[in-house]
Amino acid sequence: MANPYHLSSLLNLLLLSSPSVKIVVLKVIQHIVKVSIPFEVFEEAVRIFTRDKNSLAHRILHQMQPEAKFEQSMFLKFLFNYLLSLRSKMWCASDAESEGQYAVS
Repeated sequence: MANPYHLSSLLNLLLLSSPSVKIVVLKVIQHIVKVSIPFEVFEEAVRIFTRDKNSLAHRILHQMQPEAKFEQSMFLKFLFNYLLSLRSKMWCASDAESEGQYAVS
């Protein structure tokens, strides 16, 4: 799992799957972090995952401007921005994806 391409596939599942699968993906990512895989793998996975400028992942990483700054880690910045995007969608009726998104966040 120390391959950035595999980790980028997990991040892709995080964006595109159902809420129940997203929770499983978050648990897998949590355990991968605990195994102490080098942080460069996570950073490269985010670079791979967000390289398409038209993708949802790229928009989440670059277009959201939260007050908290994670300039040292693109991986942490992506996860934080993803959390913010889920939370903001819950308050807008037109953007609500499903009730299970609250459990994911």
